[in-house]
Amino acid sequence: MLFSLIISLTALVAIVLAIFNYKKQNNAIYISLFLLIFSLYGLTHYITVNLRDVYWGAIFYINFTPIYLLVGPIIFLYARQNLHPRKKLNKYDLVHLIPFVLDLIGISGYLFSSFESKQELIQSLYNSPAEFRTVVFHLFFHPIGSYVIRIASILGYAFYNLITFRNFYYEKDIANSDNDRKRSIQWLVLFHILVIITTVSYVFYIINLFSTGEFFTMVNSVLLGISAFGICLMGLSLMFFPSILYGISKVSYKPIDPDELYTNNPFYDELKNRIDTYFVEKEPFLKKNFSRVDLAKALKVPSHQVTFCFKYIYQSSFPAYKLGYRIEWIKKALKDPKFKNLSIEEIGKKAGFASKSSFFVSFKSQTGMTPSEYRDNIS
Repeated sequence: MLFSLIISLTALVAIVLAIFNYKKQNNAIYISLFLLIFSLYGLTHYITVNLRDVYWGAIFYINFTPIYLLVGPIIFLYARQNLHPRKKLNKYDLVHLIPFVLDLIGISGYLFSSFESKQELIQSLYNSPAEFRTVVFHLFFHPIGSYVIRIASILGYAFYNLITFRNFYYEKDIANSDNDRKRSIQWLVLFHILVIITTVSYVFYIINLFSTGEFFTMVNSVLLGISAFGICLMGLSLMFFPSILYGISKVSYKPIDPDELYTNNPFYDELKNRIDTYFVEKEPFLKKNFSRVDLAKALKVPSHQVTFCFKYIYQSSFPAYKLGYRIEWIKKALKDPKFKNLSIEEIGKKAGFASKSSFFVSFKSQTGMTPSEYRDNIS
């Protein structure tokens, strides 16, 4: 009874969400469809495992399996629409429908079979659950293969989205963004974690089902209960993150002066000081291939923050900044007695230059003299 109540509540949330928010935020349809399909999935198992009703079992069992393959694409499109509101559906998105179409073709024979034959199949499975592992209803896959594809699709899309959220969080500097936008990302992550937990619980249900050949066990009931609870939490979580009902908080596309975001920002002022100190104390510019990514790793900050710092605080590029330190180091080296026995080319290599030509060109562009002329002037 509790199981059916949870599923019904989730389905109700999905319907309300679609009706009242579609016009305001059309990507609400994605989350509504997702919750409805998950609820349908849960209802199917409740009917077959708990109620064991032959009539309703014949209606729900197998007939809706292609729809379950839409869960993964739906959460992918929902996540993409939230992160990139301006991105529209295009013809390449149809690729996500291929598993759905193949599964629909695969069960076409069963779909068009008589209702009486479906009832007979359900009754035989209730009488002898072990037959579940051998029943053939798909043109392409064994029953276990059909389950594996469904589960792999959901988990694959969910983990892909989590990686996308992580990259988006750092690339867009969400940590320093407004609270609504930050909370929206947090909800998306929480939602996908619930999807994964619910699906993994279902995985254990399927493993137990195929290993024992029994639908009606205490373990199966517990595992389905966990899945139902996860589905319920997905719907209820919307109540704690109301801004998600309308997608990630709206972002104004009015052009903004980047200086307003980064100038006089204590974080980037401190980062600038750390970069300067690191270059003075560690002299990383002497390494031939030292890059902006290497600098970010050394300072333990995201590379995009280093990029922003150079662009908006230094108002210069990283290569230009690094070159300035190299040239200053070479000017000192050319005066230093301990380097007097080294050729100018060797000093250039010690400064991190990859070739003689790049060294000479860079030095002259910075000082107006070649290294030889500079050394002669200070002799």
